[in-house]
Amino acid sequence: MPKLEMLTEQQRDMLLAWPSPEHEDSPWTKMSKPLSECKVALVTTAGLHVRGDDPFTTAKNGGDASFRIIPRLTDPADIVQSHTSIGFDRTSIYKDINITFPIDRLNELVALGKIGSLSDNYYSFMGALRNVTGLTDEYGPEVAEKLLDEKVDVVLLTPTWPACTNAVSVIARVLEEAGLITTALSLVEEHAKKIKPPRILSVPFNFGNTFGEVNNPSYQHEILAATFGLLERSEGPVLEIFETDEIPVLV
Repeated sequence: MPKLEMLTEQQRDMLLAWPSPEHEDSPWTKMSKPLSECKVALVTTAGLHVRGDDPFTTAKNGGDASFRIIPRLTDPADIVQSHTSIGFDRTSIYKDINITFPIDRLNELVALGKIGSLSDNYYSFMGALRNVTGLTDEYGPEVAEKLLDEKVDVVLLTPTWPACTNAVSVIARVLEEAGLITTALSLVEEHAKKIKPPRILSVPFNFGNTFGEVNNPSYQHEILAATFGLLERSEGPVLEIFETDEIPVLV
């Protein structure tokens, strides 16, 4: 499970040169009520889907930009990851799905009164896309419409490896342009700098470990608090670095 700085120069250059649309500014939808009164949805680019659904495929030109619906009440044991890559290890997500898809942590935030409610459905894309027009022109707007129909206020977006950060940033812009409020996580700061999603937190963890450490709810909540904290900003784009004294030892 590497990090960008652990890769060879050639590998780093390849990831940093991943096709990213460049923007000068960012769409911005203002918060009109506190998070404790908001309905929150979860969107990921980790290539997750419900067991038995059609898997994602890389065979399509530029990658598979389609999405899968994951009902919120789906048993985590029935959520699988068909996106495979030598760039990240899938072991962590099978130990603790919250490492990328923090469904338990969001439920806990609702129970604590920090989030008003959660959407009935979550949405998953596969982030390994060299051509993002499918996200911007078709599937991203379709998901935005579904979220708006469900009266969602805030969308949390999560990646699992570098190209996923690229896709997260693109989707965040599409959703924000539709009137939703987004906040996201990044594993490659440079991609977010180019695309300029409205709000994004750059985390220093190994690819595949977006929320730091498996089976560590308190640490995952710390990262979520920082990510949702970006909603308090009055204007953007916001790119913030998650500051931590100790990087978890990942096993």
